[in-house]
Amino acid sequence: MRFAQEHAEWTIEDWMKVLWTDETWVTGGNHGRAWVTRTQEEEWDEATITERHKRKPGWMFWGCFAGITKGPGVFWEKDWGTINGVSTLYNCSFNH
Repeated sequence: MRFAQEHAEWTIEDWMKVLWTDETWVTGGNHGRAWVTRTQEEEWDEATITERHKRKPGWMFWGCFAGITKGPGVFWEKDWGTINGVSTLYNCSFNH
């Protein structure tokens, strides 16, 4: 609410100067859960065990725009580290 009140008087020209950014994490494969009913004796039976990974392999995408100008759409490389203001400016530019 405070943000809306502070910017209520902004003009189109004011908003055109704002750089809007967002990122998303996309994973492939099945996203459902598998439920298995088993007896205590079957607890370690390989037919009742599904391998799980802490984090599925995936891809990070980042993009931006300001006014009517689209910035780059970036496939974020893992060795760039986390996405933040400094890393984004370092790794991305409108010239990419």
